Amino acid sequence: MLSSKYSSAAFPLLLAGMLLLLIAFYEALGLPSPQNIVDTAEALYNEYGYSILFAGAFVEAIFMVSMYLPGSFVIFLAIYFSDKSIGDLISVSAVVIAAVISANVINFILGRYGFYRLLRYLGGDAAVSSMTETFNKYGDRTLLFTGFHPNFLAIATVCAGIARRSPTRTLIWVVVSSFVWVPPIVWLSSVLVNEISKNAGNGHYVILAILLIWAGAATLRSYLSSRNGSSG
Repeated sequence: MLSSKYSSAAFPLLLAGMLLLLIAFYEALGLPSPQNIVDTAEALYNEYGYSILFAGAFVEAIFMVSMYLPGSFVIFLAIYFSDKSIGDLISVSAVVIAAVISANVINFILGRYGFYRLLRYLGGDAAVSSMTETFNKYGDRTLLFTGFHPNFLAIATVCAGIARRSPTRTLIWVVVSSFVWVPPIVWLSSVLVNEISKNAGNGHYVILAILLIWAGAATLRSYLSSRNGSSG
């Protein structure tokens, strides 16, 4: 039986399984082809792209909620559907930075006023306990070196709220962290998506690869969180 600590990987694996079934049997079932579905998704992105991207990045940066909702997947899709020019990647980075900063204002409030306890059933206790130890050791710098992933930055910002750090100082660190980490990660993601596109060919195989990467990242993230929690 799959451990509950890895349940965040179940959703992308379920989606990947459904996509595989669609690829294998869409003709027999009389369903739209996977590529038609990808084309529809791209049309939606072209019309509502930055709004969808902001929502996905915002969800990805909210404490614990991001473990179970497809924020990373939305960001990867936005990069895939973009033209991957410097200007477009800068625009994607700017939207993600704005979403991450906005979400971490919420995370700080969750920590400051104890609302984070409402999300304990999602498994946040171990993560907060481990990050609190790190915060006690490194102080506000924790917000800088956890910015490589929105989930970890979210936990650090909640801990800043719990520790009743200065809201202004915390916001400055979150802004700096976002500007340091988001642009290079968006660029690296575009390189990865390009490589997947070259090897996978059709768009639906690219999306399948992104779903599997998402599942792998969720599993690794859950493993690291549980390991840190048990060692704390």
